[in-house]
Amino acid sequence: MSLCRIDYMYKNVPNIISCFRLVGTFSLIFIEPMSNLFISLYTICGFSDILDGNIARAYKIESELGSRLDSIADLLLYSVMILKIFPILWQILDKGIWITLGLIIAIRIVTYCVVAFRYKKFSSVHSLLNKASGFLAFLLPYSIMTNYYRPFSWIICITTLVASIEEFVLHMQNKTYSSNRKSIFQRKVK
Repeated sequence: MSLCRIDYMYKNVPNIISCFRLVGTFSLIFIEPMSNLFISLYTICGFSDILDGNIARAYKIESELGSRLDSIADLLLYSVMILKIFPILWQILDKGIWITLGLIIAIRIVTYCVVAFRYKKFSSVHSLLNKASGFLAFLLPYSIMTNYYRPFSWIICITTLVASIEEFVLHMQNKTYSSNRKSIFQRKVK
């Protein structure tokens, strides 16, 4: 193998992991929800989400492509959760959760439209609150296996609502696109 090829592969390890996460997440569509296989593959996809970003940051090989792949993989995972876990949640969660979720979705759609209009891109801010809400949402299927899924669902909704509002504010504050601003309290990234 040539050095150029090794260097190319090294720089793209996080993107390769994200691509595997996309394939694994897509595979969940064809697996019975909450089965051992579903939970196992779901867990692997979740760990790969943590792994790709940590590798990219640790080795300073972050890229715009990697950020987009990560956002697309996250969106696909949320979509699969809606497709596979939603019917279960619809039966067990309170109406207030669904109203809050509708508000969150509306804010996210407006935010994505703002990003598309202002910056001609599709991407999310990797803020601390977005990461926290993503992690909590990832844990939701595990909470279904306990008696604490209702309060846990409210924690997820409130965290995600605040994260959604923060992301909207971040995009409205910035004159140029930045996906790495961690919080509205952080000074603007140049």
